Amino acid sequence: MRFWIKIVILIVTLDFLIVFSIYKWYEGWIWETPYYNSHQRVELVSDDQAVHRLTSQQYYAFVRLTKYAIKQQLHNYNFQGLHGYTIEIWKTRQPHVYYINYVCGTVFFNQRFSTVMDVRINSVTLKGQPHFKIVKFISHLPQ
Repeated sequence: MRFWIKIVILIVTLDFLIVFSIYKWYEGWIWETPYYNSHQRVELVSDDQAVHRLTSQQYYAFVRLTKYAIKQQLHNYNFQGLHGYTIEIWKTRQPHVYYINYVCGTVFFNQRFSTVMDVRINSVTLKGQPHFKIVKFISHLPQ
């Protein structure tokens, strides 16, 4: 083979490896559990959305985790007829523990129900099935 063909193949291979590694890094970053090992208290999402330090994937993963925790604690709670209004997420001073305040309510009767929980997340990533342990759970959802 000619020398220039080898150079072209080498350049294409290196480009592919660089693009693939950047993609893997980005995918890991957008699903990463924020401040996972931190001992500081950090507001990740405020209830009025003034503070929003999460990617959209992280945000929806926390919402999914919250609903999953509610279903787990309230024995397959049915969210039919309820609309999610706000979610407030804080990283607590304890490593891996997050404070979540989720407010949902009925559309027609304008009632709102709050659920407050402390959740210990057992994984560095939020991708896939949530692995967590509920430390504290208080819900005002109707049974």
